Order: sequence, then C-alpha cells, then structure tokens
Amino acid sequence: MRRTKTQPHVTPIAQRCSPRTSNSPPPSAARTLMEPRRIGSTSYDLAFLIDILNEHDELYPKFIKIENVAEKLVSENRGFGSNIYSVRLTSGEGEEYSFVCKIPTVEYLNKYLHEANEESKKFSEKELEEQEEINLTQVRETHNREVDFYRFAKENIPKSVKIPRFIYGEYMTEENECIIIMEDLSDRAHKGPSKGLSKEEAFQMVDTICDIHLHCLLHQQFIEKNFQPVDSLIKCLKAFITLSAHDLLENEDYTWFTPELAEKTIALSEYDKLMKVMASRPELGMPPVICQGDLWPSNVLWEHKSDGMRHLLSIIDWQDCYIGSYANDLASLLAINMDAETRKSCEQDVLRYYVEKMNEYKKSFNLDIDLTYDKAWIAYKKAIQVAILITMTIVENPEDVVENGENMGRITKRLVHMLEDAEFE
Repeated sequence: MRRTKTQPHVTPIAQRCSPRTSNSPPPSAARTLMEPRRIGSTSYDLAFLIDILNEHDELYPKFIKIENVAEKLVSENRGFGSNIYSVRLTSGEGEEYSFVCKIPTVEYLNKYLHEANEESKKFSEKELEEQEEINLTQVRETHNREVDFYRFAKENIPKSVKIPRFIYGEYMTEENECIIIMEDLSDRAHKGPSKGLSKEEAFQMVDTICDIHLHCLLHQQFIEKNFQPVDSLIKCLKAFITLSAHDLLENEDYTWFTPELAEKTIALSEYDKLMKVMASRPELGMPPVICQGDLWPSNVLWEHKSDGMRHLLSIIDWQDCYIGSYANDLASLLAINMDAETRKSCEQDVLRYYVEKMNEYKKSFNLDIDLTYDKAWIAYKKAIQVAILITMTIVENPEDVVENGENMGRITKRLVHMLEDAEFE
C-alpha cells in the first residue's frame, strides 16, 4: 500500500545508529565495517543505509566486501534547506557504487535570516524567533513534500523522464531526523556555474515539463488532493523577499531597483496575493499541474556528451513543488535560466513548442485541455511574477556570476528584465 501523509514512515534515530544483535546480522556488504560509520554530521550510519539499498534499490550491486567508503558534501553553497552527501562505495574487486543522501536542515535558512537582518534590522528579536519557527516548519513540510513527489513519480512517471531515480524516503517529524536516498548524478553533471540556456536546451526542458504535466493530468484527482501549496513555504518567502528587497535598495549600483519596485515585490509575496498568482487558471487552457517551484540553474543538471552539446541530465530538488499554473515553470525556465536577449528572441517559439506537444498528448491520451498559443502567452506573462520572487531569493548566490567589467551578476541582470516585463496584479 502506498504511504501517504496520514501514514508517515520514520525510523527512530536510535534504530539508525544502534549496533546490531547477533540475531540480526548486517548484510554482507556491511560486515567489513569495524565500527559504525556515520555520514557527515548526521545520525545515519552506513550499515543502516546499506540495509536500505539492499531492500529498496534494484540497481545496488551486492558487494562481497566493501574496502573503501568516500563521502562528499555536494550541496555546499548551493541551497538553504538540506545537506546533500554523495556516498561512494568501493569493493575489493574495484567495483564502485554511489548514491546520494539528502538530509534536511534549518541551519542555513536561519543563518541567512540573521545575517541579512543584521544590516537591515527589518525584524525584531521576537520576530526573528517567530520566523525561525516558520523556517523549521517549512523545512519539515517541504522535505515531506519532496518525498511525496518522488513516490508519486516512481509509481506514475516513466523512468525516461529527466528527474532523479528515487530509492527511499522518510517523512520528517518534530521528533525524527529523516532522509531521501537517490541516484548519484554528481559525476555526470556539468560542474561550475551554468551559462544561459539556448533555445535548443529550452526545448529539452520543455520535453520533460510536458511529460510531467501529462502524468499530472492523468492523475488529476490525486495531485489536487496531495500537492496543494505548502503554507509554511509561502509564509517563509515573505520574510526573505523583504530582506532581499532591502539589500537591492541599499546597493548603490542598482539604481534600477526603485522603492516602487520594492513595494510591488513585497506586496506580491503577501500570502493571499501569491497564492492567487501561483494558482491555475482553467480558462487559460489547462487544470492545475505540479510545478517544480524553484526552477533556477542549480536545480537543472546538464551533461556534456561526445557531440559537444549539453544534454539535460535531470531536474532536481522537488521540495518546493505544488499544484498551480502550467506556465509557472515555463516562466522560470525562460526568465531565470536564459539571458534576457535569448529569452526575448525565442520565448514565443518555446511556448508554441509546449502547446504543440501538449496538444499531441491531448490526442494520444484524450486529455481534457483546451490549450492555444494565445492562452499560453497570457498565462506566461502572469507567471513572470512567480519567476521574479524566485530570482529575488537567489541574487548574489555563487550561481550569479559577475563577468569582468560588470557591476551585477548574470541572474541579477535577468531580474532587471523580468521586472521590466512583468504585469503586476
């Protein structure tokens, strides 16, 4: 039976770390470990994780003997909500197998909150404490949302779709640490800050978005019940947009970010307004679908192949996903991941490609949609507002590379053009 939120599955910390009894021997792969081996600063030991791989990972090779274990924190400077470790096992025969452990943490959110507030003083000590509680709830609820998404995808979305192969996940509660285990793509993914997408690369992403939207439409009742927007995430966003707007206003080089724009973006992040902007508008051609919700360059992995081109490897980090307008991820794809000049030259072609592909699916699967290019264009223009808020949380991130002679990063420059193009409601 598929586990749902009303039936959370968690493993107590003591069970993850405690030594095994002679009546319960570890799998052969773990027998070479002379003492418990923890992953990073977590409570998870390797023997427990190997048990999980043996039970849940059909691709895990049953090594006779593990000679070496190497782990690497791959999430450093790349996100706020979790620690992500790549764990590589090597057998005595030289075989290797690696997997990824994603473990939520509130540490980075709170650190950023306090650092950003030190200068702006937007929040009192009491408000900071309240925001820390919201942050903790958000980390817990978005982790559980990601588990739900991967379970849904594992059951309903073909393995060929460019999302990570899910192995195992536990829900986070107030009492328990939790984990997601996935395939390790770190060796294949392009390293370093990504350049802006080309039109051909955008088409690759649209292929994956269409495949996901198709399976949302085929399971409409289920996704509408289980993927409503996460309240704590919406509430958390308001504080970080407020702090980001202050930082942009204080930057003397950013004269383009006026007090009027600060007021508009902060107003846009208000709970009721943002829920309305994110929501599906059936009159624009389609019922709600799952939106990735945080589709910025670090969450899109690319792979270089022998043809010299970049090929989409995976769209990762689904903890912020929710049901909403089909155009939300399209707007993020185009506005956040493309340089503005490229976006403006090809956004119409990309939207037409999406409409054509979804209408092909309509014929093949008898979908109840009424999608046209004109409707998609209206939905896209509205969804630019969602892309603006995502971008405001990532300006001056390491991905926001400043070229020689420039006074702002590539993502900040994209934000300038989004604000020019937005039709604020």
